[in-house]
Amino acid sequence: MLPETPWLTQLFSALSPFSMSRKTADAFEENSAKLSELSQLHPDKSLEELKEMMKHYLHRESLRSRIGGKITRLKAKIGSAAFRRRTYKWVFTFNLLRLLAEFFLLGKAPCWYPVWHIFWAVVLLSCRIVYYRVQKYHYFLVDFCYYANALLLLYLWKFPDSVWLGCAVWGYSLGSLLFSVPLYSNMIVLHNLDKTTSNFIHMAPAITLWAVRWFNCSDYWIAHNTPDLLPFFLRGFLLYLLWAVLYYLIIFILTFKRCQTKHNLTLYTWMLEDTSAWPYKLSGVLGERFRPVIFMSVHLSVFSVGLVVSYLCLLSFVFCTGLIMLIGFVCVRNAASYYIDYFGKDYEKRLQELKVLEKQQ
Repeated sequence: MLPETPWLTQLFSALSPFSMSRKTADAFEENSAKLSELSQLHPDKSLEELKEMMKHYLHRESLRSRIGGKITRLKAKIGSAAFRRRTYKWVFTFNLLRLLAEFFLLGKAPCWYPVWHIFWAVVLLSCRIVYYRVQKYHYFLVDFCYYANALLLLYLWKFPDSVWLGCAVWGYSLGSLLFSVPLYSNMIVLHNLDKTTSNFIHMAPAITLWAVRWFNCSDYWIAHNTPDLLPFFLRGFLLYLLWAVLYYLIIFILTFKRCQTKHNLTLYTWMLEDTSAWPYKLSGVLGERFRPVIFMSVHLSVFSVGLVVSYLCLLSFVFCTGLIMLIGFVCVRNAASYYIDYFGKDYEKRLQELKVLEKQQ
């Protein structure tokens, strides 16, 4: 039998962020029910012990309510137009200053550029991890481009003399990562942090290793060694195979159903969203069952071509520089299309509004 609980009213009033007079009867009944539940779950507890347990429960509920309210207000603030405008202005400013500093560093002290790359990789990738987790894009973080960037950071920071890492990061950075720029329509959009990060992930590794290789930065193995094609290819391929096995295991075996249930986006589901596009049609030539295998096979094909192209970059300064400049041109061209289309729509909208005003006059 539940003991008399007049003390519950005073306790609830004291611990709640609102006074008891502002609480509804439903809220009071809910807490009375909770006390009754506690007494049934712990029949051996004394009244004083039940009071203490109820006190902790109300305190947790009060804290949870306040934190939930703050999170809701923070989300509303972040999603507001005013906050986005301020953020875009700051991101644009810092991105422009960052690019100017990069041009100066590449011309004045290119062998310090790897340090610059490490700093910005940590900053941008940290922001990307938080953003992708909130947006339920976190399975993108096991894609090959992040694996390649992690190996590059490991090479630049800890193992600059490693032959395996030297061959692998050169093959990845001057190969499939560069190819990803036109494939995924990367662009230099200075006000957008997400697009900036995507462009950095795919473009910056090639520029960093270009500086290391062709300005003879002696701390790095790739700066003063040119391996034969077969050892170069095998080292890059075997480290790629390590990622491919882990990726297939994570995305297509361990978490595939979970991603579908929770609507978590992956590169595989994103590439196959458009049923009229070539990735969807190509991956389905052998039926639904073999879509993941064909998807990985296409990825492997692009990667293999990238390794061969990257080896040509290893042999020729002119070819390497020209390829990076060509991909850079694609970035700028994509950005031009983005900005012109965006402002063009806004300009057309203003023209339509002006025509309406003229007719009214």
